[in-house]
Amino acid sequence: SLAGRYLVLMPNNPRAGGVSRRIEGDDRQEIREILRDLELPNGMGLIVRTAGVGRSAEELQWDLNYLLQVWEAIQSASDSRKAPYLVYQESNIIIRALRDYLRPDIGEILIDDAKIYQQAQDFVRQVMPHNLNKLKHYQESTPLFTRFQIESQIETAYQREVKLPSGGAVVIDYTEALVSIDINSARST
Repeated sequence: SLAGRYLVLMPNNPRAGGVSRRIEGDDRQEIREILRDLELPNGMGLIVRTAGVGRSAEELQWDLNYLLQVWEAIQSASDSRKAPYLVYQESNIIIRALRDYLRPDIGEILIDDAKIYQQAQDFVRQVMPHNLNKLKHYQESTPLFTRFQIESQIETAYQREVKLPSGGAVVIDYTEALVSIDINSARST
């Protein structure tokens, strides 16, 4: 199987597929109707991931077209070389993060490595071109993590007491018997 942003393509498995078990109710029925409109080659199955909820037929078709191109590349590689030979490797962590986590409410994505920036552009251009303008190549001399204080934010998240923007705090204590989570709302009560 090949996982995309909204779909999982299952080549050579025509009976497999459908809608993720986590999708229920009206969303499930709506997705089944959209699935009928997709141009899926014979002999293949398709599963709609939970990220596919609320997506148009056009967006799902874009994702399917990308997965079909990946499958064609895999077939071409397997036909052109003798075994043993790696015909496919899952995308790197950056591409998987873009595929799985890039949402409309994300304003920009800064990438400080030219090679990874180019890979990200190629992927986004092919799979979700409407998000291409969100990718930015960060080229300042100050390191990205330093500029945006990412390391200190990560350290803060792992502290015993995590301050909330509202003035409250979450206090997490680990003991042998249990994990205690105390939410102090401070002035928000």
